Amino acid sequence: MVGAEYTVKGAVCCHMGLRRRNNEDNFYLNGSWKPSGRVDENWMETCRAAQPALFAVCDGMGGQESGEVAAFLAVSWLHRTRESFLTGADPERMGAARITYLSRLLWSACQERGTQMGCTLAVAALREDMLYLFNLGDSRIYLLEDGVLHQMSQD
Repeated sequence: MVGAEYTVKGAVCCHMGLRRRNNEDNFYLNGSWKPSGRVDENWMETCRAAQPALFAVCDGMGGQESGEVAAFLAVSWLHRTRESFLTGADPERMGAARITYLSRLLWSACQERGTQMGCTLAVAALREDMLYLFNLGDSRIYLLEDGVLHQMSQD
């Protein structure tokens, strides 16, 4: 599909599940995410985007004190750095470096707040007809093809 113009559909559903009393998930759908005052809510959202586009899932770590804060910080950072994911040179190397940098930012936030917090992250950057995938932790990226899921990332 080199040079093709097409639209990507994205959808997200964040649900706290049956074990927790709060929802520590967040997402990034090419410019939208759960706002800070509503991070604890279940959420559904869809979007359509032409490339370039950036999508992510951030799963707050429930065993930590502030997983929802870590997930919100991650999506906020993704929004601030969106253009560099989508326009920078050498997207694979730079994307991996950005994810490593985000991990360090979250660690620094823990030190500043005096709390334990963390989140996993799965990012898909679509640009120039290529899809670049990045993940941190055990949030996985799958390809749905002909009704079958294929895992694309490694924990």
